[in-house]
Amino acid sequence: MTSAERKELQSQNCSLVSKIIGKFIKNKHTLSLAGNISNAILGFGSLALVARLLSKDDMGAWFMFLTAYIFADLLRAGIIHTSLVRFAASSENEQFGEVAGSGWLISIITTLILSIVTILTDIFFSHLITNEGFRLFLSWYWLAAITTLPFNYAAWLLQARSSFEKVLYIRLLNQLSFITCILIALITQTSSVEIVLTGFIFSGLLPSAISLWAGWSMIGSVRLATKKRCWTYSTLENLAWGP
Repeated sequence: MTSAERKELQSQNCSLVSKIIGKFIKNKHTLSLAGNISNAILGFGSLALVARLLSKDDMGAWFMFLTAYIFADLLRAGIIHTSLVRFAASSENEQFGEVAGSGWLISIITTLILSIVTILTDIFFSHLITNEGFRLFLSWYWLAAITTLPFNYAAWLLQARSSFEKVLYIRLLNQLSFITCILIALITQTSSVEIVLTGFIFSGLLPSAISLWAGWSMIGSVRLATKKRCWTYSTLENLAWGP
C-alpha cells in the first residue's frame, strides 16, 4: 500500500467515525438521556450553591418553598402533560394546532386557579401561618407559575415532536441562568431567600421568553382550542378510554 493510499484509507476511516459519532450525538434517545443527566447534575450543583449562600434557617425556608412549589407544579402538569404528549405525538399537522391550543387553555385555567387560591390564602390567612417557607410559597407562587409555564409547555410540545435538542437547550438555559444568579449573589455577598427567589423567577422567565420568541410554545394556538379537545384531556376521559 502506497503512502497516498494509506492516507486515503485513514481519511475514509476518520470520516466514517465522524458520521457514527454525529449520528449518535443527534440520536433522540441520546439527547433525551443527556438532558436528564445534565438536568440532574446542574440541579444538584445549584442546590449546593444555594446551601453555600443561605443561612441554616433561610435554607430551611427555601426547601419548604421548593417542596410546596414542586407539589403544585406536579398537580398542574399532571392534569395535562401525559394527555398532551400522547395526542400531540399522534396528531397530524392540521390537528396539532388544536391539540396545542386546547392544552394551552387548560394550562392557563389551571395556573390561574392555583394562583388565585394561593393569593387569597396569603391575603386572608397569612397571619395564621408560622412556617416562613410556606408563606414564601403563598406570596411568590403565582409569579413563578406564570413565568415558568411557557417554557415548560414548550418542552412538552417539543418532547411530543421528538425535538430533544431544543428541549435540552431550554432546560440547560433554565438551570444555567439560575446558577449564574446564585454565583453573582455569592460574589457580591448578597444573601437572602428573596435573592434566591428572584433568581428562580429570572431563570424561568428567560427560557420562557425565548420559547415564546422562537414559537416553540405555540401560545398563539390557544385561539384554536375546542371544548371537545379540552374534554379529551380530562382525567376522567383518559381513565375511561385508557392509554
